Order: sequence, then C-alpha cells, then structure tokens
Amino acid sequence: MERLKRMSVFAKVVELGSFTAAARQLQMSVSSISQT
Repeated sequence: MERLKRMSVFAKVVELGSFTAAARQLQMSVSSISQT
C-alpha cells in the first residue's frame, strides 16, 4: 500500500510540475513529498 501512495505522489509531482504544487494539492508538507 505504501508503494501505491508513493507512486501517486510521484504522478502528482509530474502532473503539476513541482513539489510545492503537489504538496499543496495533496495537503502534505513539501519535505514529506520530497522524501517519498
């Protein structure tokens, strides 16, 4: 399950083009996004 979450976070970063935008949309911190 953790692997699926990481893949969806990665896909969101690619879709939006930045860690910051993905973090905002997923309501996560930028540091937690970049560690995934």
